[in-house]
This record gives sequence, structure tokens and C-alpha cells, in this order.
Amino acid sequence: MKDIRLNGRMTFEPKHFEEVAKICHINAEDARQHPGLLEYSFWANAAKDTIYIHEHYADNDALINHLNNMNSGAVTRLLELATLGTMECAAEDCPETRAALEAFGSPVNYYTPLARR
Repeated sequence: MKDIRLNGRMTFEPKHFEEVAKICHINAEDARQHPGLLEYSFWANAAKDTIYIHEHYADNDALINHLNNMNSGAVTRLLELATLGTMECAAEDCPETRAALEAFGSPVNYYTPLARR
């Protein structure tokens, strides 16, 4: 299987920005240890009420490994503070990827490869 790119947004009240940012840093640091995770970045908007998330995995195994090894306490708290919006997944179709992403309970739009260089 080829690489997987995943993008999404989390929204929250600006009063929670510092705690959300701290959790994002924890998750990013933990992710450094996950093999096949090529990029895992968080970007804040100026209003400090939305985080844009970009993830890039070498393959499905790397995505599943990352999800299985995330800091569950940090993720639980993050999902208490923030609402995860629709995710965008660019990858070859894979039932394991679909099941893993849909477990978050947010809509996922899937895109399969059309043209690449």
C-alpha cells in the first residue's frame, strides 16, 4: 500500500487554547517514536479556536501503529475540549484504514489516487 495523508480540523473555545496546544505538543512528541509516521503537525488559526492537523504516513501499518500507540489520556482530554470536524483522507482504499478512522466518530471524506508524479 502507498502512503496515507490525513487532514482535519478541531474547534474549541479560545479559553481552552493553552491546554489544547499543550496536548498537541505531547502528541507530536510521542509520535516521534512511531515508525512510518512521516509528518504529524498542528497549526493554529489567529483566533485560537481552531487547530488544523496534517498527518502523513508511509503506509496503512504506520497509521494503525500510530493510532494504537497514542497517549490515550491526552487524546481523551483533547476530545473533551475540542470537536473533531470532518477528516480528509487521501489513500488507496483500505478497509483497515476506514475502520480505524471511523472509530473517532467524525465524518471522513476519502480520496483515492488519480495522478501523481
